[in-house]
Amino acid sequence: MIFLIKKKSIIFLFFLLVIATPIFSDSLIYDRNGANLNGFSINSSDSGTFTSGSYPSLPGYAGRLIYTGDETQLVWRNDGETASGGSNNKFYLIRENSNTEWREIYFVLRIKGKRRNNSTLVNHTSTNDVIVSPSATLTIPGAGNELLTENGPGFTYNGNTATYDGTNGPIYKHKYEYAVVEITIVRTATTRGTWLFGTFWGGQFISIIGIAGESVHAQLQFSASSLFNNNTSQYTFSVERTIDNTIPMETLIVANSYNNRMQVGTVRYQSYFDNQGTIYFSSSSSTTQYDYNFVFSKGTNTFGYSVVFDDYGLSSTPPIIGNPSTQNRSNGFSSRNGTATSPLGGNDANIQLIEGGIYIFLNDPTAVALKPPGTYSSTIYCLLIVN
Repeated sequence: MIFLIKKKSIIFLFFLLVIATPIFSDSLIYDRNGANLNGFSINSSDSGTFTSGSYPSLPGYAGRLIYTGDETQLVWRNDGETASGGSNNKFYLIRENSNTEWREIYFVLRIKGKRRNNSTLVNHTSTNDVIVSPSATLTIPGAGNELLTENGPGFTYNGNTATYDGTNGPIYKHKYEYAVVEITIVRTATTRGTWLFGTFWGGQFISIIGIAGESVHAQLQFSASSLFNNNTSQYTFSVERTIDNTIPMETLIVANSYNNRMQVGTVRYQSYFDNQGTIYFSSSSSTTQYDYNFVFSKGTNTFGYSVVFDDYGLSSTPPIIGNPSTQNRSNGFSSRNGTATSPLGGNDANIQLIEGGIYIFLNDPTAVALKPPGTYSSTIYCLLIVN
């Protein structure tokens, strides 16, 4: 993951649906885990099959994703530039500000699990997954400490399979406490314009990867440098749902004021270099607007709500998203110096960080009771500007 020299806008959509279903939280966190963030060279290619094992010693080892939630498929996308002269069905490290210079890459992924009784990660499968093309998917197992609510198949504290009868030990829904995806970037021999003076005189080569599951969305920016340019930088930006895909109406109606606001998501921005980021929230993808509404799927009925962002690094009262000229309204939250802590232990100091919770509350709770029954939906746009 990396920085941007020029300003770049990134938009994540946070989709809310109101209907009657259960609630649980999913999480997808990037963990550097000692990855080499300096000196990854565009000048070299990698050889080998990489079908099994982990590769933390390879130059392209890029850290790991840590997941909790039900078993899901993560879709890998190219969120960056298109390589001029390359295939639309491949991933590339592309020279910043010049998409005619690039090297084709692919990703080797190793799925592991952390059991509750042991800090050592275990292999979930005996072989690696290889992501060669955009839109490819990776199925990862469920993980977390969610408890069973009815009798049936379950897992013990140690992760052993058994049947829960309401009184015995296998009370956990998932085998693992955390599911882990180790990421290694493999450089192929397919390249264009990354030789002689173009590479010799330096430059950054960037790949921006979007990773989306049912309730999680992350963007990772990776980079390589040329022979005489090791000014590598990195960022990760993620939006996680802290409720299920749908919100029961009886749950939403309780969020009837600012003081009774309900958390619906978490936003994280981390840069391991000096790349300041600013997050904005909007009800529109094209501009910053603050008119948030749930819209009926079968008609024109709507009801409004407000959005609050609680930046965990600030001690002030969390503001309502809106025009900053209005009291207790704000938009635009800039990164600060902070520490990235891994759920699996360890931390990285001196990073640029934004981390906080997205909350909502109803503008007029009494009006909701008058609306026809059915499904209502809304979208919160999370926009990131990286300097």
